[in-house]
Amino acid sequence: MFKLVDEHFEEALIVALMAVMSLLIGLQIFMRYVMGASLSWSGGTGALSVHLGHYLGIAYAVRMDAHIRVAMVSDLLPLRGGRRCAC
Repeated sequence: MFKLVDEHFEEALIVALMAVMSLLIGLQIFMRYVMGASLSWSGGTGALSVHLGHYLGIAYAVRMDAHIRVAMVSDLLPLRGGRRCAC
């Protein structure tokens, strides 16, 4: 059970935050254009969801080793120098 939570914790939180953001956007659109009044708290909650999603996405990418790497510098170096470079 703990292994499942450990492997998929970031994924589940990212999906939940995206669902919250989508629901808030839809609710805000409905409230503004149909009801004629906007929600005062949805902007802050949406911004917080975006920021938390970014941080969790960074953690997930580090775990999956999925960050984009710029390999131009190490490709230009000779073979021995390219191995030492941590690019």
